[in-house]
Amino acid sequence: MNLKNILRLCVATSLAATTAARADINADAMSIGLDFIQHQILKCDNQYFIKYQWGISNGSGVWLQLLDPKAALLTGQPPTDVDRLNGLEWRGGMKLAFRAFRALQETPPPSCGGSDCAAFNETHRNDRPTFSWDNWTTRDSGITIIFSKINGKWINQPSPDGFFVRPGTCSDIPLMPPKVNLPPATTQSPARTKPAAAFPGRI
Repeated sequence: MNLKNILRLCVATSLAATTAARADINADAMSIGLDFIQHQILKCDNQYFIKYQWGISNGSGVWLQLLDPKAALLTGQPPTDVDRLNGLEWRGGMKLAFRAFRALQETPPPSCGGSDCAAFNETHRNDRPTFSWDNWTTRDSGITIIFSKINGKWINQPSPDGFFVRPGTCSDIPLMPPKVNLPPATTQSPARTKPAAAFPGRI
Protein backbone atom coordinates (compact mmCIF):
# COMPACT_ATOMS: atom_id res chain seq x y z
CA MET A 1 0.00 0.00 0.00
CA ASN A 2 1.50 3.34 -1.05
CA LEU A 3 1.66 6.43 1.16
CA LYS A 4 -1.36 8.11 -0.47
CA ASN A 5 -3.59 5.12 0.24
CA ILE A 6 -2.26 4.88 3.78
CA LEU A 7 -3.12 8.55 4.37
CA ARG A 8 -6.58 8.07 2.87
CA LEU A 9 -7.16 5.08 5.16
CA CYS A 10 -5.99 7.09 8.18
CA VAL A 11 -8.32 9.96 7.31
CA ALA A 12 -11.29 7.64 6.77
CA THR A 13 -10.61 5.84 10.05
CA SER A 14 -10.28 9.16 11.88
CA LEU A 15 -13.54 10.49 10.40
CA ALA A 16 -15.39 7.30 11.32
CA ALA A 17 -14.08 7.47 14.88
CA THR A 18 -14.99 11.17 15.14
CA THR A 19 -18.51 10.52 13.83
CA ALA A 20 -19.02 7.65 16.28
CA ALA A 21 -17.71 9.72 19.18
CA ARG A 22 -19.97 12.62 18.19
CA ALA A 23 -23.00 10.32 18.11
CA ASP A 24 -22.11 8.96 21.57
CA ILE A 25 -21.73 12.39 23.15
CA ASN A 26 -24.94 13.61 21.50
CA ALA A 27 -26.74 10.64 23.06
CA ASP A 28 -25.23 11.55 26.43
CA ALA A 29 -26.31 15.17 25.95
CA MET A 30 -29.87 14.10 25.14
CA SER A 31 -29.98 11.98 28.29
CA ILE A 32 -28.54 14.76 30.46
CA GLY A 33 -30.92 17.35 28.99
CA LEU A 34 -34.02 15.20 29.40
CA ASP A 35 -33.08 14.38 32.98
CA PHE A 36 -32.67 18.09 33.75
CA ILE A 37 -36.00 19.10 32.19
CA GLN A 38 -37.81 16.19 33.80
CA HIS A 39 -36.96 17.63 37.21
CA GLN A 40 -38.46 20.99 36.22
CA ILE A 41 -41.85 19.75 35.02
CA LEU A 42 -44.76 18.77 37.22
CA LYS A 43 -47.39 16.42 35.88
CA CYS A 44 -50.61 16.95 37.80
CA ASP A 45 -53.73 15.08 36.72
CA ASN A 46 -52.31 14.70 33.19
CA GLN A 47 -51.57 18.41 32.95
CA TYR A 48 -48.05 19.86 32.78
CA PHE A 49 -46.64 22.79 34.75
CA ILE A 50 -43.32 24.57 35.25
CA LYS A 51 -42.24 27.50 37.38
CA TYR A 52 -40.16 29.87 35.31
CA GLN A 53 -38.54 33.29 35.64
CA TRP A 54 -38.34 35.12 32.30
CA GLY A 55 -35.18 37.11 31.51
CA ILE A 56 -32.11 37.52 33.66
CA SER A 57 -33.65 39.40 36.59
CA ASN A 58 -34.00 37.74 39.96
CA GLY A 59 -37.45 36.58 40.93
CA SER A 60 -39.50 33.76 42.35
CA GLY A 61 -40.87 32.76 38.94
CA VAL A 62 -44.40 32.34 37.62
CA TRP A 63 -46.39 29.18 37.12
CA LEU A 64 -46.85 28.18 33.49
CA GLN A 65 -49.13 25.45 32.16
CA LEU A 66 -47.78 23.74 29.05
CA LEU A 67 -49.77 21.93 26.38
CA ASP A 68 -48.00 18.85 24.96
CA PRO A 69 -44.42 19.62 26.08
CA LYS A 70 -41.65 17.98 24.07
CA ALA A 71 -37.88 18.21 24.17
CA ALA A 72 -35.44 18.28 21.25
CA LEU A 73 -31.65 18.32 21.28
CA LEU A 74 -29.90 21.44 19.96
CA THR A 75 -26.36 20.72 18.80
CA GLY A 76 -24.05 23.67 18.38
CA GLN A 77 -20.93 23.90 16.25
CA PRO A 78 -18.44 21.11 16.99
CA PRO A 79 -15.63 22.28 19.27
CA THR A 80 -12.59 23.67 17.49
CA ASP A 81 -9.05 22.51 18.20
CA VAL A 82 -8.64 25.49 20.53
CA ASP A 83 -11.91 24.61 22.29
CA ARG A 84 -10.73 21.06 22.84
CA LEU A 85 -7.37 22.29 24.15
CA ASN A 86 -9.35 24.32 26.68
CA GLY A 87 -11.34 21.27 27.74
CA LEU A 88 -14.58 21.88 25.81
CA GLU A 89 -15.99 18.55 24.60
CA TRP A 90 -19.57 19.50 23.61
CA ARG A 91 -21.82 22.55 23.50
CA GLY A 92 -25.47 22.94 22.67
CA GLY A 93 -28.66 22.55 24.62
CA MET A 94 -32.28 21.50 24.60
CA LYS A 95 -35.43 23.14 23.31
CA LEU A 96 -38.50 22.67 25.46
CA ALA A 97 -41.31 23.08 22.93
CA PHE A 98 -45.07 23.11 23.51
CA ARG A 99 -48.20 23.68 21.45
CA ALA A 100 -49.40 26.43 23.79
CA PHE A 101 -48.89 27.79 27.29
CA ARG A 102 -50.54 30.10 29.79
CA ALA A 103 -49.39 31.86 32.94
CA LEU A 104 -50.90 32.04 36.39
CA GLN A 105 -51.38 35.68 37.39
CA GLU A 106 -51.32 36.82 41.01
CA THR A 107 -53.30 39.84 42.15
CA PRO A 108 -52.14 41.14 45.55
CA PRO A 109 -54.71 42.11 48.17
CA PRO A 110 -55.68 45.77 48.40
CA SER A 111 -53.44 47.97 50.50
CA CYS A 112 -53.20 51.58 51.55
CA GLY A 113 -50.08 53.53 52.46
CA GLY A 114 -51.50 56.89 53.52
CA SER A 115 -51.63 58.36 56.99
CA ASP A 116 -55.37 57.73 57.24
CA CYS A 117 -55.26 54.09 56.10
CA ALA A 118 -55.38 52.39 59.49
CA ALA A 119 -59.04 51.47 59.29
CA PHE A 120 -58.76 50.30 55.68
CA ASN A 121 -55.70 48.15 56.37
CA GLU A 122 -57.30 46.66 59.46
CA THR A 123 -60.35 45.69 57.42
CA HIS A 124 -58.23 43.98 54.76
CA ARG A 125 -55.36 42.62 56.85
CA ASN A 126 -56.56 39.02 56.46
CA ASP A 127 -57.07 39.31 52.71
CA ARG A 128 -55.03 36.98 50.54
CA PRO A 129 -53.80 37.28 46.94
CA THR A 130 -56.15 36.05 44.24
CA PHE A 131 -55.06 34.00 41.24
CA SER A 132 -56.30 33.55 37.69
CA TRP A 133 -55.00 31.81 34.58
CA ASP A 134 -54.28 33.87 31.46
CA ASN A 135 -55.61 32.88 28.07
CA TRP A 136 -53.60 30.29 26.15
CA THR A 137 -50.94 31.65 23.82
CA THR A 138 -48.04 30.31 21.73
CA ARG A 139 -44.28 30.65 21.76
CA ASP A 140 -42.73 29.11 18.66
CA SER A 141 -39.21 29.44 20.06
CA GLY A 142 -40.15 27.46 23.15
CA ILE A 143 -37.72 27.63 26.06
CA THR A 144 -34.01 27.04 25.45
CA ILE A 145 -31.73 25.31 27.92
CA ILE A 146 -28.01 25.76 27.25
CA PHE A 147 -25.30 23.46 28.56
CA SER A 148 -21.85 22.15 27.69
CA LYS A 149 -19.38 19.47 28.64
CA ILE A 150 -16.03 20.77 29.89
CA ASN A 151 -13.25 18.55 31.20
CA GLY A 152 -15.66 15.65 31.59
CA LYS A 153 -18.34 17.61 33.48
CA TRP A 154 -21.74 18.72 32.19
CA ILE A 155 -22.37 22.36 33.07
CA ASN A 156 -25.59 24.37 32.85
CA GLN A 157 -25.09 27.72 31.13
CA PRO A 158 -27.21 30.90 31.44
CA SER A 159 -30.07 31.04 28.94
CA PRO A 160 -31.30 34.29 27.35
CA ASP A 161 -34.86 33.04 27.88
CA GLY A 162 -34.64 32.90 31.67
CA PHE A 163 -34.28 30.17 34.26
CA PHE A 164 -36.32 27.46 35.95
CA VAL A 165 -37.44 27.69 39.57
CA ARG A 166 -37.77 24.29 41.20
CA PRO A 167 -41.52 23.69 41.23
CA GLY A 168 -42.01 21.61 44.37
CA THR A 169 -45.21 19.57 44.21
CA CYS A 170 -48.66 19.85 42.65
CA SER A 171 -50.04 21.14 45.94
CA ASP A 172 -47.79 24.22 45.61
CA ILE A 173 -49.74 25.49 42.58
CA PRO A 174 -52.06 28.15 44.10
CA LEU A 175 -54.89 27.58 41.61
CA MET A 176 -55.17 24.26 39.82
CA PRO A 177 -57.08 24.70 36.55
CA PRO A 178 -59.97 22.33 35.89
CA LYS A 179 -59.09 19.37 33.74
CA VAL A 180 -60.32 19.94 30.21
CA ASN A 181 -60.34 17.95 26.99
CA LEU A 182 -57.84 19.92 24.94
CA PRO A 183 -58.16 19.78 21.13
CA PRO A 184 -55.82 17.52 19.15
CA ALA A 185 -52.88 19.00 17.28
CA THR A 186 -53.74 20.58 13.93
CA THR A 187 -51.91 19.95 10.67
CA GLN A 188 -52.63 23.14 8.74
CA SER A 189 -49.09 23.59 7.48
CA PRO A 190 -47.13 21.08 5.38
CA ALA A 191 -43.92 22.09 7.16
CA ARG A 192 -42.31 19.29 9.11
CA THR A 193 -40.51 19.74 12.41
CA LYS A 194 -37.55 17.81 13.70
CA PRO A 195 -38.71 14.82 15.78
CA ALA A 196 -38.76 15.64 19.48
CA ALA A 197 -38.91 13.48 22.55
CA ALA A 198 -42.28 13.34 24.29
CA PHE A 199 -41.92 14.37 27.89
CA PRO A 200 -43.53 12.39 30.72
CA GLY A 201 -42.81 14.89 33.47
CA ARG A 202 -42.90 14.11 37.18
CA ILE A 203 -45.89 12.76 39.01
